[in-house]
Amino acid sequence: MDTEDGQAAQMAITWQPHLILALDNQEMLCPLPNSLANVEKLTRDWVKPPPGTTFSLRIHTEYTSLHTTRVIAGPYIYLNNEDSYQVMTTDVKGLRIEIVSGAPPAIGRACSTTISLAFRTFILTHEL
Repeated sequence: MDTEDGQAAQMAITWQPHLILALDNQEMLCPLPNSLANVEKLTRDWVKPPPGTTFSLRIHTEYTSLHTTRVIAGPYIYLNNEDSYQVMTTDVKGLRIEIVSGAPPAIGRACSTTISLAFRTFILTHEL
């Protein structure tokens, strides 16, 4: 009985962040991967797109922190590099990533990278 109570207490203390991958009206729930490459691999394994098909991963700003929403202009943040993914997954309990066919908009690509790097710097200096 004590073993079961100990396991229940341990499970109550630990919380594993989760990821919801969304494609049209389908969703998949899984543990949050530690890198963008793992998210892309998970996406390809789930969707099984034809070879050479491009897709983008984006997060609606309502699923991000208030600080991120203030910095981003527009409803979506496109995950186009590891830095943007690490910023979005810092201290989150869960994340919902939408899978979009095609590449992200060309105008937002460079801008979102710069913003995500600036935001990451802000977080690190703010925590000090």
